Amino acid sequence: MFIPEFLGEINWVIFSKAALSLFAVFNPFYVLPMFGGLVDDCNEKEQQFLFRTSALVAASIVMVMGVIGQVLVTVVFQVQIGSMLIAGGILLFVVALRNMVVGTTEEEKSVQQASDFSDQRRGQLLSRAVSPMAFPILVGPGSIITAILIVNEIGIAQGLLAMLVACTSMVMVMNYGHILMRKAGRIAPVVISRILMIFLAALGIDFVQRGVVELFPALKG
Repeated sequence: MFIPEFLGEINWVIFSKAALSLFAVFNPFYVLPMFGGLVDDCNEKEQQFLFRTSALVAASIVMVMGVIGQVLVTVVFQVQIGSMLIAGGILLFVVALRNMVVGTTEEEKSVQQASDFSDQRRGQLLSRAVSPMAFPILVGPGSIITAILIVNEIGIAQGLLAMLVACTSMVMVMNYGHILMRKAGRIAPVVISRILMIFLAALGIDFVQRGVVELFPALKG
């Protein structure tokens, strides 16, 4: 297999784990039912535009933050990577636990209701796709921190490639989100979402463990 020289030697296990972890944080199958209340007033073409645009905006946010986030963490805020691993791990675990047990939060429901009962033409599709669909529903602190940690672990070149794989997969799911919702209903995406959340919770625990070892090398076996 031809691998560009600038990527270096790729550890495919770590690379796959990085890409899958970011896709799990995106969890497009979880947000599809959540987007239902935001697109009820749109026809099929408008729905596809909303799903696709929100996914592209979300991917752009994550890619940019993955690149500049390292500088923000180490130079601007001067936070140790070990601390970021622990904070990110706890956040991912809490997000996974909340999504598995609670489901949609009251804040997210209020966002949907606000959109449902808006008197404005529902012609500001781009604005709606950017917020609240892309941010904060599709992309939040968890995905941004995960992107930063991916770049820190496997380097900027491989990190960007892993993020590109995860983002492309997410965009593909969201691009056909209106069809998936119509064909599969709201049950199938929720089931897939819960499975991804189990993986995400385990990943959060792994981040915490690695962060503790990073801060306290003496604990390394």
